[in-house]
Amino acid sequence: MDYREVVSELAGTFPRVVLETALEPENDDSGARLESFGNIRDDSPCPLRKVADEELLRWAQEKPETRFPAIAAAIQGWGGPKSAQNPNIAPDDDDPDGALCWTPTALKLIHEAPDPVAVLREFAAHFRPSGWSGSLADILTSREALLVGLGDDPDQRIRDWARTAIPVLREEVERVREWEANLDRERDERFDW
Repeated sequence: MDYREVVSELAGTFPRVVLETALEPENDDSGARLESFGNIRDDSPCPLRKVADEELLRWAQEKPETRFPAIAAAIQGWGGPKSAQNPNIAPDDDDPDGALCWTPTALKLIHEAPDPVAVLREFAAHFRPSGWSGSLADILTSREALLVGLGDDPDQRIRDWARTAIPVLREEVERVREWEANLDRERDERFDW
């Protein structure tokens, strides 16, 4: 139950050890890295939140091709206005009506990576939450603001990726809306006498 906090405290005290153990691809025979990072990123503060951005970036720059994407896969890269500014706030603790925005850490990873598209792909891979309540289509729609915000980025690679990713996300939202509508119809028909 306290796993997140244990990892967070260890990361704050021994950042390099945690980063290398949890995120270094060659330290994981399965290729999955620390699997539980992916499971706890949706609804809780990031376990790496106590590692200073400078330390994350210094570590990533030692092996930039693998480490920038590894960090992006492990952290929550966005939140509402409150959680995007304070990594100690879980994304769900934020104002649900506030537009999502990239965290300062995520923006540093995106802009300092030698391949920002690899970092963006890792973040986008987690646009779909592992669990949710309410409409998944609405959750996915809220992620569009993140992509739109990158559509005018000074880096052409980031701009191109964002402009390509927006229609892909919109298509997924439409598929999910149809799926949700079918589920609602089936549920309503079961109770329709």
